[in-house]
Amino acid sequence: MKLSSLELFGFKSFYNRTVFRFSDGVTTLVGPNGCGKSNIVDAIVWVLGERGTKSLRVKEMGDVIFHGSNGRKPVNLAEVTLSLTDDGQDISIKRRIYRDGINEYYINGEIVRLKDVQDLTMGTGIGVNSYAIIEQGNIEYLAQMKPVERRTVIEETSGITRFQEKKREAFIRMEEVRANLDRVEDIRLEVSRNLEKARKERELLLTYDRLQQRLREIDIDLVSDAYGKMSRKLEKLAEKRDELAREQEEKDQRAVDLKEQSAAKESEISLTEGVIKELENQIRGQEKIMENSLLELTFLQEEKGRLEKSVRDLKQALTDAEAGETQYKAEIGEIQGRMTSEKKAVADLETEKEEITLKRESTRELIDRLARRVEEKRETLFAAISALTDVRNRIAERERIAREQKEREIRRVAEEHRLNGRLAGLRVKEDLWREKREHAKVQAGQIEDASKEIASKKAVTTEEAAGVRNLVERLKGEKRGKEEVWRSLKGKTAQKSNGLPFKQLIDIIRVPKEAEATIERLFAREMEYHVFEEYDREKLAEAVQEKRSNFVFFPSTSIFNVQGEFAEISVTCLESVGEVFQRIDRGEQGIFVADGVCVDSRGFILTRTEGEKAKIREAQQKARLEKEIQALQSELDRQTAALAGHEEATRKVEAEERAIRDKKQANQRMIAEAERELVALQTEIASGEERLDQLRTEREFAEDPPEDPRENLHRTKAEYEAQKEAAEADLRLLKTEQERLKEVYEQVIAAEREQVLLIERKKNLVGSLEQEAARKSRDMGQLLVERQSWTHKVTEIEKGLAQAQSKIAFIEHSHDEAQAISETFITRLEESKIAMGDLHLERSRFQQVIEALREDQKKIDQKREGVERDSAVLEERRQAALQRLQSEFGLDEAKTLTTADERRLESERQKIVEELPQLGEVNFRSEKEYMELKERLEFLEGQKADLEDAVDSLKKTIAKIDSFSKELFLETFSRVNDAFQRFAPMLFKGGKGMLALDAEGQGVELYIQPPGKKVVRMELLSGGEKALISLSFLLSLMETKPSPFTLMDEIDAPLDDANLVSLLKIMQEISKQTQVVLITHNRITMESSNTIYGITMEEEGISKTIAIKLA
Repeated sequence: MKLSSLELFGFKSFYNRTVFRFSDGVTTLVGPNGCGKSNIVDAIVWVLGERGTKSLRVKEMGDVIFHGSNGRKPVNLAEVTLSLTDDGQDISIKRRIYRDGINEYYINGEIVRLKDVQDLTMGTGIGVNSYAIIEQGNIEYLAQMKPVERRTVIEETSGITRFQEKKREAFIRMEEVRANLDRVEDIRLEVSRNLEKARKERELLLTYDRLQQRLREIDIDLVSDAYGKMSRKLEKLAEKRDELAREQEEKDQRAVDLKEQSAAKESEISLTEGVIKELENQIRGQEKIMENSLLELTFLQEEKGRLEKSVRDLKQALTDAEAGETQYKAEIGEIQGRMTSEKKAVADLETEKEEITLKRESTRELIDRLARRVEEKRETLFAAISALTDVRNRIAERERIAREQKEREIRRVAEEHRLNGRLAGLRVKEDLWREKREHAKVQAGQIEDASKEIASKKAVTTEEAAGVRNLVERLKGEKRGKEEVWRSLKGKTAQKSNGLPFKQLIDIIRVPKEAEATIERLFAREMEYHVFEEYDREKLAEAVQEKRSNFVFFPSTSIFNVQGEFAEISVTCLESVGEVFQRIDRGEQGIFVADGVCVDSRGFILTRTEGEKAKIREAQQKARLEKEIQALQSELDRQTAALAGHEEATRKVEAEERAIRDKKQANQRMIAEAERELVALQTEIASGEERLDQLRTEREFAEDPPEDPRENLHRTKAEYEAQKEAAEADLRLLKTEQERLKEVYEQVIAAEREQVLLIERKKNLVGSLEQEAARKSRDMGQLLVERQSWTHKVTEIEKGLAQAQSKIAFIEHSHDEAQAISETFITRLEESKIAMGDLHLERSRFQQVIEALREDQKKIDQKREGVERDSAVLEERRQAALQRLQSEFGLDEAKTLTTADERRLESERQKIVEELPQLGEVNFRSEKEYMELKERLEFLEGQKADLEDAVDSLKKTIAKIDSFSKELFLETFSRVNDAFQRFAPMLFKGGKGMLALDAEGQGVELYIQPPGKKVVRMELLSGGEKALISLSFLLSLMETKPSPFTLMDEIDAPLDDANLVSLLKIMQEISKQTQVVLITHNRITMESSNTIYGITMEEEGISKTIAIKLA
């Protein structure tokens, strides 16, 4: 599997759609800080299913969407597409997120779940526990992992995570199957209990159907009779409806005549109202004319006054215009004189400016020549200082070399002495740890024997406890079943006890089986009597006097024979009643039963029931169940106590087993610690011996001290110092002269600038005077034009005054004529209103007569509506009865009953209706339910067997996965350890490294010994050393199981150039199997790449890419 491309759109700083193409070899991503390089790592982690906001460096998941920048609006979604190729087949993984937080996942364009994406990448090195993607600042994480976390990474490398996922799914499935098995068993027991209940309900349904059929026959007869009666009532209502219709026609004709007369009066009233409205309109028209005349007259008078005022104002303006013209002419002459004098001053100032410019240029030339001399002197001074510094450095270097050689020899002798003592002590410690390891191995054998003995003892105890537990559960189930039956019998036989502390006769009676039915039917009430078990006359008399209940007592001569807590009734069953009386005649005493008749020898004969049957058998069964439940409870208590003893024994065995296990773990830890210490000691001894050899070699090849050149160097130093002081003196003189010339130059420039400003001001003044003269000329011309216009306006206004005076006289005459016409119309209006009042009086009289007639019509309508309503109700009932006969009973004709038949049927129907509720609740689906329950019971038993088989199969699958995962992990661990032992010395330029399982086998420990050091704790190492350890472990994983690609963000930051070159050489080899993508700022890393992508941010907040393909 290879990485083909990465496409981003709207993800963080990648506003535009950006595509990265990846080829074989090493690809680097470079660019300034903050331009979005690490966003590419976030994009790859995110598209592979990351859901943690912390690792994505955001607060909320929606923050990965581009939020906008200067000139760029936010987008509504972000998506990343990762394209892979696997054996020529293209695989595309895409993730998309919207503003509302909804995520979508796609594989090859089809929408999928997050789990599908994780399943696809599981075991490839880029899955959930990915080791192929190293985020910025996390290079040391692999070295600082906990042992359990390091084991998880190796499991991901070996591909075990795929099997672990299957194992987890198998566990979940097994729990589901077990839960289903429990549910099926509960349902099966419930179905078994319901099967008997369904059989009894089916028998009750047959009785119910028989009564319902008879009830239907009675309803047919009653409904038919009701149909005939309602038909006769409808005929009588039809006759009454016709009579009311005739009366209604007479009233309607009278109403028509009165309406015609009223309409004639209405027409006359309407005509009069039209005349009145016409007069009112004419009066309003004349009043409007008068009002308009007054308004126009007022306007003309105001207009006349305004025109007279305008004539006065225009004449005054003409006088002012003549005076203004004279003033403009004088001002223009004055302005022209000032312009001539200012132009002459400008010419003089320009001559002075040219002289100042010549002086400035000559001063600038002097300054430039002096600056060149200063620069020459400065270069001379710098050369002298540089040579002097070089001489001083050479002197210091010679002194430092001599000093270091002396110190190095002292340290070498001290270190050689220390190493000899340290090696002697380490060899002693090595012998001690070997003895501890051998002793621990002997103890391990003894502990293993004890562990096997305890395991055997535990198996026996557990098996015995399981047997007792199963027995207890079976007894509990049997007890629950009997208690349920007992409760059902108790509910059926429970009677009112009136709060008395006595048993009922039915609870203690014993009757011969052949006489049960007769005794139950004939002595139902007596079975509810309360029993005085001991014959105490005083207590019996007291209870009888209180009349709280009926009682039974057992005198010495009675029909009852008391035996223990039960009483037997003396009953003799015979074939015929005749035989009963023969025995009584012979003097026999007791109760005799024959042909359903009960005869008491004392003279009582019972032939019928007087209530419900007493259920003696159920009472006896209830008593028997009570004894059985008590026996089961006793056995259950005994077995529970036995189970507690077995469980206590099991707990003791388990405690012994835990103690043995703790000893075993402690022994294993001791062995592992001894192994670690031995490895550390051996490593440290080898390192010490290697260091001793190195020190001896350094002593043999020590450099001779250099010759002492200090006198020659000091002479040269004095010469260069003299040159430096002379050059500094010349440079100071030149700088003083340079400062003086600069001051003169600045003064000349200031004078020139002031002269230019003065010339500019004069020119601006001349321009403003020219503009002022032109403006005055234009104003004077405009004044002449306005004066002519004003003269013309005076003439026009005087004409308008004459016309306004003539209009005022005409309007006053029109107003007087309109007022006379209006008075004539008002007189005619008053006469028309008097006639209108007389017509309204006549119309009121007609309306009163019509209203009385309407009241009569309403009464008739109410009577008709009542008849129609009664007819409709009866017809509806009659049709309902007929429809019921046709639809419910299937009859087309109705028959009539006599009064006697109707009463008999009603009585019989009432009896059936009362009898039906006594049957209790009837299940109409009892037949179907019985068959369904039977089939379901068979189905559930089959389901139970299938589920038990499924549980066994899943257990075998889990055991197989565990065995295979363990073998695969050990094989992968061995390969990773070999690779780590090879890569660690390569990156550290020596030293050793190894991986080891911890004592419990749940984690992986990492040991490292840098060159020249002993085995140290991880937190004592430097940042660079931790990075090298992490890289060694990472390269071991990648060599063991190459991932499709690896992405590393600034892993070279903590490394020096030498270590980085070694790492890149290994990366070149790794890139032959795995694509390598590096994010870096280091030039060495860039030079070793095959492809470089540059990330920039030309526009604020938006990343841009540039690709470079290297040879």
